[in-house]
Amino acid sequence: MDGYYPLYKDCFRCTYDNCQTCSDSSGCDTCLPGNWGLTCNRACGSGCKAYVCDMSDGSCTCRPGYYGNKLCYRCTYPGCQTCSNSSSCDTCLPGYWGPTCNNACGAGCEGAVCDMSDDSCTCIPGYYGNKLCYPCTFPGCQTCSNSSGCDTCWPGLSGTKCSNSCPAWCEGNVCDMSDYSCTCRSGYVWYRWRCQPCSSPNCLTCSPPDCETCKPGVCFNCLTGYFGTLHVL
Repeated sequence: MDGYYPLYKDCFRCTYDNCQTCSDSSGCDTCLPGNWGLTCNRACGSGCKAYVCDMSDGSCTCRPGYYGNKLCYRCTYPGCQTCSNSSSCDTCLPGYWGPTCNNACGAGCEGAVCDMSDDSCTCIPGYYGNKLCYPCTFPGCQTCSNSSGCDTCWPGLSGTKCSNSCPAWCEGNVCDMSDYSCTCRSGYVWYRWRCQPCSSPNCLTCSPPDCETCKPGVCFNCLTGYFGTLHVL
């Protein structure tokens, strides 16, 4: 088993604590992760991926933020995600750009991620731009393609500048940004270019002037053998 070696039909613990396997008392065959050397008494460098290194010389694959051929050295600049030397970065951590990743991506960049070379990015809602992102001029814009107006509005707003509120009778407070048309909420029906209230407050849906469906607890049709007028049960 790991940590022991056989001798005279018995098992003896490896002499050195960091041995994973050994075949006698003089040294180690393999080391526990994070250690290297003949007796596994040396720690792998902090830049080694998963803190695993070659047992013979301590060389390893470097983790992000470090560089080196065998031994790993920390990238010079904090914004580097990867680097291959001390003078610049190969890739930046999210939110940074530039040769040394010392510039912050614009506030309008989706996921705070931008191109390392020129800060270009995909814009988040409320911003516009071909490469660089600028905030929409009008606060009610959900999306815009220039500074003069809006392409779509945030829910509840309408108009070319999204500065007007949707009518109170619109379902979900959502309406068309150009003409305020919308799906009517319960108790209203679209009639003559607007949502008109049903003729009775007990209507759930209606087709002017009559109810099509009623609110729960309201009599709509009489059972066979009964007669009467609309009333609340």
